[in-house]
Formats: sequence, C-alpha cells, structure tokens
Amino acid sequence: MKSQVMIEDKHRFLKYLLSEKAIFILLLSVFFNSKVIYAQEGFDEFITLENISLENIYSQRVSVSLDESENFIVTNAKSKKVCVFNSGGQMLFEYGSIGKGPGDFLQPITTIRLSSGRLLTAELAGKLSLFNSRGDSLMKIFNIKVLPFSEVHQISEDKILIVGRKMFEDQVKLLHLFDLKGGVIMKSFLDLPFSIGDYGGDF
Repeated sequence: MKSQVMIEDKHRFLKYLLSEKAIFILLLSVFFNSKVIYAQEGFDEFITLENISLENIYSQRVSVSLDESENFIVTNAKSKKVCVFNSGGQMLFEYGSIGKGPGDFLQPITTIRLSSGRLLTAELAGKLSLFNSRGDSLMKIFNIKVLPFSEVHQISEDKILIVGRKMFEDQVKLLHLFDLKGGVIMKSFLDLPFSIGDYGGDF
C-alpha cells in the first residue's frame, strides 16, 4: 500500500512505500529537522510527527532474523535484550541488558548469526558486539562511525555489509563493507539518493 509523505516548510514532496520504508521516513523527519505528515490510503486521518528523536523512533523497534537452524533471533530495542526461539516458538536463551558495560545495550537494532555460529548484535549508534553462539560470552566490540545503523548482513566468513549513514567530507555513503578480523571499513559506497541541502537539512 503506497503512502505519501509530505515534508513541509519549503521542502519538496517525497513519495515512498511506507510499508517498507517507515523507519527511513521517520529518520528523514529527524535529519531534515522538519514537520512530517503521512497518511495511508484508506485512512481519513493524517498523522503528524513533531519533536521526535532517533531514540523514540527505535525504542519500539523489534527486529527478527533467522539462522540456518530456522531459529528466530529477536532483538528487542525496548527491553534491550536478544531472545532466540526455535521454529516452534520456544525460547532457547536470551542475553543482554540495559547499560553501557560489556554485553549491555543502549539501542540494539538487529542481530544476525554468523556462519561461525557466533551472534553479532548491532546498535543504532554504530556499536557492534560479537558474542559466542549462546550470547553468554562477549568476544569483541567494534565501534564504527556509522549513524544511524540500520541493517547488517554477512557477505563472507569475515566480512559483513552495514547499512547506515557515514559522512565522507561532503558526501554521505549508505553501504559499508566491514572486515570483522581487521575491525575496519574496507569500502563505502552508494550515495544518498538526493542532496539533503535541497531540503534544508543540516547533515
């Protein structure tokens, strides 16, 4: 179902699929420091989003991924926990708690199981935490200058693809190849699909 997003205050109109791009649309309101109004087709009432923050957006987020054993890996931004369920819905284990210490989370957004069996949890502000297969032992922490983090995908045994914003002088890149062994971004690509300056943004 298509939705129309109108960015006011001398901004242009943008159209996206709300069902797939809801978080991205909300982020636009933060990045452009503007008033965003959207409404789904079939609804008479418009929803106005004002004074919204990244933390508020992501505090209700729940992300789900699957591993090769068809287990569900659920990352709950509100409870700051990662829960792993089998295909029948039985919880196998959980890990994480709110805090800034090792193994704690502030804004977890997604978790994937790597081919090695280890669990990799990403946080909004660019923190990656690598755990053992049951999440009860923290192996390594990476702090990456990507904000906001959106998604993480494994490309090969030691490489992942990070989806998120990273500034390079006057350019913004959205996709980043990250080396888990070296702990560095190997390559960043895919420019932001429009000039943010055209919409009055500060980023």
